[in-house]
Amino acid sequence: MSRDRDVTAEEAPSRSPLASGPFRWLFGGQIVSTIGSQLFPMVIVALTVPTSDEPALVMGMVMGARFAALALFIVLGGVLADRVDRFRLLALTDVMSIVALAPIIVMGADTPLVVVTASSFVLGASDALFAPTYDAAVVAVVGREQLARANALTKVVRGIAKVLGPPIAGLVVIVVGVSGAVIIDAVSFGLSFITLSRLAFMGIGTPAPGERESMWREAIGGFEAILKLRWLTALEIMAMVHVLLAVAPWVVLVPVVADRQLGGIESYGLLLGSFAAGAVVGALIGARVRVRLLGLVVLGGLMPFGVCCIVMASTTALWAVMLAFFVAGVGAEMTDVVKTTEIQLQVPDELLGRVFALDFFASFVTMPLGQLITGLLVVPGSERMALLFAGGLILVTTPLVALVPGVATLGRREAR
Repeated sequence: MSRDRDVTAEEAPSRSPLASGPFRWLFGGQIVSTIGSQLFPMVIVALTVPTSDEPALVMGMVMGARFAALALFIVLGGVLADRVDRFRLLALTDVMSIVALAPIIVMGADTPLVVVTASSFVLGASDALFAPTYDAAVVAVVGREQLARANALTKVVRGIAKVLGPPIAGLVVIVVGVSGAVIIDAVSFGLSFITLSRLAFMGIGTPAPGERESMWREAIGGFEAILKLRWLTALEIMAMVHVLLAVAPWVVLVPVVADRQLGGIESYGLLLGSFAAGAVVGALIGARVRVRLLGLVVLGGLMPFGVCCIVMASTTALWAVMLAFFVAGVGAEMTDVVKTTEIQLQVPDELLGRVFALDFFASFVTMPLGQLITGLLVVPGSERMALLFAGGLILVTTPLVALVPGVATLGRREAR
């Protein structure tokens, strides 16, 4: 990216990243769009569940369309993030989101299922372009020593949105209706577009000049960048295994166990809220981690998730499970902040988009297969056994990854 960013990024090396004007623009847009994004899932529920004879199937179709688009375009998003101005690309995702919402604004509660599904697909494509580009763009607006705090601020906003978003979104849909809620969502993307356009005109996200390879070759370059960092390769492989055999079953089984053994489906919302609240705390902790063996912190942050699975399988005390979910959220988000920051520090700017895209890809590529396996193998009554297996897998395999050379220190000696 343009080296002009160095002057801006180093404006206040010892202060909060919010001391950087460009970061305030980026972060402000992120706050607005994150809040608005909480409305769409509730809109989907309002449009599909009350009028459908098979609500689970319909919800699966609509949400599956978003996931399919994310899987299809995430690598492309990473390549584009390294080829074009990152802030212009982020602004484009806001335009895509507004276009996706426009038909629902017009048709309101009468929006056909096929239109809702198409809108969900376009929003998924927007997510695929946004996710790797945002994390790669942060390095253009803050200094190296501020990256951890900048990442933590982003995670905190997302965590708070996950805690407060669903109940507020439900209230908004009830008060202003489907069209009104989608208009608010679209306005949030419009405001985000304004902040990102301001950054785009500053020129700090412009790629460095040079000869470009084919998009296919550049995508391969992202894989090569990950393979050069043994610690990152090991963590990505671990993530795919964990998602397949532990996280996917957890996603499928938590609502089932909550509904049948923890007092009803409302307990499911409490558990998700507890996890999200823990994530806010974890993000703040992750910004302050200053140890040599960072890899052990990253792996240690994953261990509470294993404990969470075992606690849920072992007790019907809702308070105990909520506490386990809270601690799991703390650990997971702390790990994410530390890992994200190390990628930003160790991967060259011109490869960041592709590396983050592949990192996102590794975190969900095995999810559908894991959910399918769970559905096929876990019969009614065996949910707790499956959760025990998932928790045990996390607790046993996670420490083993520390044996891979470079993981314990997150490859600090490997970094260029």
